Amino acid sequence: MEKEKLQEFASTEGQEDLYKYCHRVKRTFFEVIQEFRTTKIPLEYLCDLIPPIQPRYFSISSSLKVFFFFFFQNKKKKKNQIIGPSK
Repeated sequence: MEKEKLQEFASTEGQEDLYKYCHRVKRTFFEVIQEFRTTKIPLEYLCDLIPPIQPRYFSISSSLKVFFFFFFQNKKKKKNQIIGPSK
């Protein structure tokens, strides 16, 4: 049954069915592999399907220098503030 379904998807008549199967339902690679369990896919091919992890660019919000700058600035402000009677 799986073989016939794959052959149908590979035919010119089955192209729209293949599109509906993959894209309109938003199936993941894992779901397709689970549905066609008897199909043997080489590991190298599966690894090619996984997109590479993109490097994360440096963000100033993750810098410890910025944290210490604001931390000590706040401490200085608190020291210099005149604390009056509470209302």
